[in-house]
Amino acid sequence: MLVDERTGALRVGKVLTTAKDPAHGVEQGIHGLLDESRVAAREVRATVHGTTLATNALIERKGARTALLTTAGFRDALEIRREGRYDMYDIFIDPPAPLVPRHLRREVDERLLADGPVLRHLDEAGARRVIAGLVADGVEAIAICLLHAYVNPAHERRLAELAAEIAPGIPVSCSSDVVPEIREYERASTTTANVYVVPLMARYLEDLERRLTELDIPGQLYIMQSSGGIVLPREARRFPIRLVESGPAAGAIAAARAARDRGESRLLSFDMGGTTAKACVIDDGAPLVAREFEVARADRFKKGSGMPVRVPVIEMIEIGAGGGSIARVDRMGLLKVGPDSAGADPGPACYNLGGRLPTVTDADLLLGYLDAEFFLGGRMRLDREAARRAIEEHVASPLGLDVIAAAWGIHRVVNENMAAAARIHGIERGRDLRSYPLFAFGGAGPVHCWQVARVLRVPRILLPFGAGAISAYGLLSAPLAFDFVRTHRERLDTADWPTLNRLFAEMESEGRALLARAGVRETDVRVARVAEMRYLGQGHEVEATVPAGALSTASLDAMTSSFESAYRALYHRLPQGVPIEALNWRVTVAGPAPDVRLSGATRIGGAVGGGCHIPPDVHKQGRQNPTQSVLRRSGGLRRHAGLRPLCAPSRLRVRGPGHRRGARVHRGARPGRTLPSRRALDHHRGDARVSLVSLDPITLEICWNRLIGVVNEQATALQRTSFTSIVREAGDLSAGVFDRRGYMVAQAVTGTPGHINSMALAVKHILAACPIETLRPGDVLVTNDPWKTSGHLNDVTICSPVFRGDDCVAFFASTCHTADIGGHIFSAEAREVYEEGLFIPIMKLYEAGRPNESLMAILRANVRLPDMVLGDFHAQIAGGAVGGERLLEFMAEFGLSRLEPLADEIIERTERAMRQAIQALRPGVYENALTSDGFDEPITIRVRCEVRRDEMLIDYTGTSPASRRGINVVMNYTEAYTTYGVKVIVSPDVPNNEGAFRPVKISAPEGSILNVRHPAPVAARHVIGHFLPHVIAGALGQALPERVMAEGSANIWGIQVSGKDLDGRAFSHVLFSSGGTGARPTRDGLSATAFPSGVLGTPVEVIETIAPLIVEWKALREGSGGAGKYRGGLGQTIAFRARTREPFVCSVLCDRIRHPAQGFLGGEPGATGEVLVDGVRPANPKGEQIVAPGALVEVRLPGGGGYGLADHRDPELVTRDALEGYIPA
Repeated sequence: MLVDERTGALRVGKVLTTAKDPAHGVEQGIHGLLDESRVAAREVRATVHGTTLATNALIERKGARTALLTTAGFRDALEIRREGRYDMYDIFIDPPAPLVPRHLRREVDERLLADGPVLRHLDEAGARRVIAGLVADGVEAIAICLLHAYVNPAHERRLAELAAEIAPGIPVSCSSDVVPEIREYERASTTTANVYVVPLMARYLEDLERRLTELDIPGQLYIMQSSGGIVLPREARRFPIRLVESGPAAGAIAAARAARDRGESRLLSFDMGGTTAKACVIDDGAPLVAREFEVARADRFKKGSGMPVRVPVIEMIEIGAGGGSIARVDRMGLLKVGPDSAGADPGPACYNLGGRLPTVTDADLLLGYLDAEFFLGGRMRLDREAARRAIEEHVASPLGLDVIAAAWGIHRVVNENMAAAARIHGIERGRDLRSYPLFAFGGAGPVHCWQVARVLRVPRILLPFGAGAISAYGLLSAPLAFDFVRTHRERLDTADWPTLNRLFAEMESEGRALLARAGVRETDVRVARVAEMRYLGQGHEVEATVPAGALSTASLDAMTSSFESAYRALYHRLPQGVPIEALNWRVTVAGPAPDVRLSGATRIGGAVGGGCHIPPDVHKQGRQNPTQSVLRRSGGLRRHAGLRPLCAPSRLRVRGPGHRRGARVHRGARPGRTLPSRRALDHHRGDARVSLVSLDPITLEICWNRLIGVVNEQATALQRTSFTSIVREAGDLSAGVFDRRGYMVAQAVTGTPGHINSMALAVKHILAACPIETLRPGDVLVTNDPWKTSGHLNDVTICSPVFRGDDCVAFFASTCHTADIGGHIFSAEAREVYEEGLFIPIMKLYEAGRPNESLMAILRANVRLPDMVLGDFHAQIAGGAVGGERLLEFMAEFGLSRLEPLADEIIERTERAMRQAIQALRPGVYENALTSDGFDEPITIRVRCEVRRDEMLIDYTGTSPASRRGINVVMNYTEAYTTYGVKVIVSPDVPNNEGAFRPVKISAPEGSILNVRHPAPVAARHVIGHFLPHVIAGALGQALPERVMAEGSANIWGIQVSGKDLDGRAFSHVLFSSGGTGARPTRDGLSATAFPSGVLGTPVEVIETIAPLIVEWKALREGSGGAGKYRGGLGQTIAFRARTREPFVCSVLCDRIRHPAQGFLGGEPGATGEVLVDGVRPANPKGEQIVAPGALVEVRLPGGGGYGLADHRDPELVTRDALEGYIPA
């Protein structure tokens, strides 16, 4: 896009990417645009460039051969990640491999404490040897990430100096420069990603600058960043990771500029292309900025499947909804659209390039939104009949619909999916999108914006000219800007204001210097300051504005007010009496934004392939297209005349829906509407209610997606307001929505199966004790009864009724592992449940909005950490309140007076799909047995799985009797992990709700370890319960060997540490850690990864910040995976000391010490685990250990079993394992 600053004219050109020589394509485009515009190169004052080169290099793994230098004991942080799986039910997932292979991750001897003091000085001689070794190994880039370097960068800086001395010319990135923030894995991931693309980007930018010089362009080159600002090439070379999302960022900047030009303070940008759709909230004339995103996802649209990158990025929600998104009917008979895409090759069926699956583009064509004769400006003809055949075969016939109705269903579902994603995006940032006009662009944006707008109930739609080239306009609208951050934990009420002023002064000074070098005048510099704040004890921050000028106690009110307003908008309530603290302090220093405007149709247009200037009378050249059929709102087809414009001039009216025709000029409308085509099209909200007369598959899919969105909002609010690392970092929680009968209808995607499936039973128990007719608005119910909920006292279930007026319409429930519940510390030592803590029967926590002060007083008197425990209670209540509000909005929109009709349809379809999956199995009886360590003696679990037509009968007769210690399992928990074990094998894609449980009948002898009677001790019930999916797999694997994994470490190891810190303050902390999973039929097991639990590990830097612990090492346990055709996942080894003056108590809830994970089909067992205290094995590793101050506690977690014969393993995999140290050399 070329801007003439004298006249305001905009000229647009497009050329194909030249992948082998990217700078050539840029040069070609600029040269063509200048020639066709008759502009001399020497007249160009500035060139702004956005590139996907860094993104593509990360995705395609085409960056530099990179090494990582890290603190001794922590080279595996990059591979261990957070120990979780991004899909709870898919055993075949793999996270992306680290950018740095294990043999190039080297350790240096040094150590800092959490607040910055040096524990061990850097061993420079050893560091020199390590760096020299990397040079000898041919590395091309070096990342440095040391523990706690975000607080004290001295050791990282010295390592960088040594690297420059020993390996001059090899680029080095320090984590303290790239992302000086807490959490070692995310910081290492960002730093390695940055330096990985430094050589590539340096070569590319040097080449591009050379070519611009050869073109005789004197103006400065600027590069677009993901944050929405532009920088000089020098800064881009240093921090290329900040360019990764620059393309989408440019579109959001264009939307923000359009908002400002129209006097709009807020906007929702909506960018829909061929594969994805993105939405971004514009507030106060600027897009919201996030601090983390993922790149190179293994599954593009699943959170957690990519590499985390902690840099400022314009915050967008991305979903798999584009013109190429494929429509299908799932096993529940519901219409699904995306995320799989036909792409450009073979593309939609109507392209006639070999694609046979129906897509959104095919549906749009049949509905009349596309002109088959004038697609891509007439350069491509679409095949309507091919589209019809694809939709008929794959959607219409399976659903029993005619083709047009099926096409309309595809159109509706994809629009609902996009609207739901946009709504969640807004909710997560505390924004009500109903007051945000919609700015639609991208190749398919204008076609679909009307239905998206209707669902969101936005007030207006803005359709820019040149919607397909809007990102180029964003590049030209972006200001020079630099972002800085410092992590410094500070309570506001006791803040060290001089230190904070120094931090801000350093960041602002650096930013002003960079802008001055770029030629920005001091008077034009703008500075924005924010702090990421939270209530003391929480782990997720909320951004609040920091006032300008020197900070002091006088700044406290303004900062507190800003934080509380943002917090209330997100979570609806404020914790009372809890101090506020800030963790990260951020500064953005920016120059002025260029004054570039989309001033009308006379200033933009042209055909693909070159630039052109559209004269003012261009509208006379538009011509009418022969009429075509377009779907009416009421159904049926109606003939409309279409327009084939070179561009759409202002005040030209278009009858009926405008159709997507040309390369850049688009119009879209709801069927049967007449719209004015202006620079900004206003869409006034009408009645958005949809009568739910019949639950057809399309409406049902839309409603189902809404419910999933609602429960995910509930879980997000809960996790972000939690006061314990167990919930907010490890994710030891569940959340779901239930109908009036207590049937679980939908669950959040986060959480762990034990909580989720036992909660499905718990709500029925709660309603039996507190019938619905006894409940009133403002009531909240609570219990931790192990026999009625999640199996031990530490799990607290809170259930919030949802009322519309005085009518209770639903329930939101959540279960969370509380930090403390009194009694014994979290251990298996107790002999009765009475010793394990406070037992809360089913009762009201709140009644008519008033807290149960008696219960609160009992809790405060009986737990060690009352503020933390009650803080999490209120986080659960906040989650329920958010979910309830969203559910009522959904029910009102769809005209639902009750949830039951929708619940029944969802549950019945789920049950039918589950029964069909079971019926597909070979009928018969499948048996298995598994032996675990137990407490004092081994425990045997025996299972008999009988497949009887469409039901599965599971019986645990023959299982060991109850233990006298707290490893016993209640029936609720047994049912939870049994149904999970069946589901992951038989039907992983069927929703997890009431219907999924019905075909599986489970029994265990009363008094056995899987069905204990009150008052048996149950605190460590997961130690046995986590084996159940494995024993089920061993049985069903006889029928389905291709769907099961070998045995893994099974139970998550919980390490409870309690005592008094150096200042005499009580502390109690749980570290959750995972061993290796079993190998799978087609691949190795996952190392140091939770299964079947969904609980995550807590970052070492977070642990050491909140507890007086020093973790000496956390590493993969070499050689621990069982051999086989596919190797079992490795366990890990963790060692720590406590900084105390007195002995402390340590309890390790573990297993597989004596009985290893068994292999499958000839695979060998994994290594057993170990617990050591100063090198000595305790007599009973499950017992409580009294540990002397400074003693070293080491846990070595077990590995997973192998799959298949080791002799059949690919020799290349054996060589790789030896190189990386996964097996002994």
